[in-house]
Amino acid sequence: MKLDTSSIAIALIALAGSLFAEEPKVIVMEEPGSRWSVSAGLSVRSIQAGFSLGTGSQAILNWANTFEGRSGRGDAGLYQGGAAPVVYDNGFVGGENLAFAGFGAEGQVNSASQIFALAAGANANGNLARTLAFDTVGYAYPDARGINLTDSEIAVGPSLDLAYHLGDYTGTRYQLLTGWSYVTSDHTTGSQRIVTVTEERTDYSYVYDYVANPNFPLDIPGPVNGGDEFIVFDPDGVPAFFGTGLHAPRSEAETDSATRFYAVGQSDLNVRLNELPFGLDASRRLGPLAFSARAGITLNVIDYDLTSSLAWYEQGISSPALTQRWRDSGTHFKVGLFTGVAAKLPLTADERFFVETSGSYRWVDPVHSSAGIADVEIDPSSWEGRIGLGFVLD
Repeated sequence: MKLDTSSIAIALIALAGSLFAEEPKVIVMEEPGSRWSVSAGLSVRSIQAGFSLGTGSQAILNWANTFEGRSGRGDAGLYQGGAAPVVYDNGFVGGENLAFAGFGAEGQVNSASQIFALAAGANANGNLARTLAFDTVGYAYPDARGINLTDSEIAVGPSLDLAYHLGDYTGTRYQLLTGWSYVTSDHTTGSQRIVTVTEERTDYSYVYDYVANPNFPLDIPGPVNGGDEFIVFDPDGVPAFFGTGLHAPRSEAETDSATRFYAVGQSDLNVRLNELPFGLDASRRLGPLAFSARAGITLNVIDYDLTSSLAWYEQGISSPALTQRWRDSGTHFKVGLFTGVAAKLPLTADERFFVETSGSYRWVDPVHSSAGIADVEIDPSSWEGRIGLGFVLD
């Protein structure tokens, strides 16, 4: 049998054509209406505001600008010899009494309440001996200020999605996405005590032994400066004639604290976020549902109004001595990113009307603002959920 070479060639060409015909290719859906579709619905997301009250406003929070603190001598110390006296609130000790140089001092005792019996264990050896007490007071105002608070609010607002159908490729539908959403949120710290000025009062007491000639009336209260009396500052140097067991000067301190002044601050913030997404959506059908993954960028317009106030109070007085208020507002433009998933369910046989839901994470760089005592970081980054009704445009 003779083979027809022309027939063989035609058969090979037909076979090759059938193989290449199986290659994947882009298929544009032939469906009624436009490639454009739109859906309207609600968007839900979280906006977080991190407040710092008073942590960076030291000049504003200086309580001494409003109130006057108390002052005192503080710890005056003990006299240990020399020409200079140590001065207390109710007298002084020093310099040295020349008649008793090396161990006895002059001084001044202001009241009889400072004079006590000689301390136990001392023997005045027939001399008139007493114990003298002196006092001073000191005040301190340790600083404790500033607090940090975070307030997250769920924001709900209108949302539009606009999609353009690019085509199908191996069973996957591709669309370009854009749209718009708007949410607003209100944040507050509430009234917060951000400064508490504690007044620490320290009472210092100083005790000295005193020796006088018993043949004369007691010269104190009053000056101690004659040749018949002295205040002991070095008991080891006192001759036995004046008595033994006399004590060295000693001191002690006792501290009490109480709130003296405080400041109450508050900050309130309103945030308005307009977001425009631009991205790509890839979906596949699973029964009547179309599931998709999507990602892209967002353009964000963040408007805010920030207010803060500070009221100073003196402990025990209900009305503030001073109230201050501040405000700041602004608009920031930020580029962000988003990624997420969506599901679409047709509502009509021709699939022209549908319901759509999606979930995504929106990342946006935080915005910072300050007003008076308040510094705030506005962070719009969060998970976002959306549900909407849509249709294919004619």
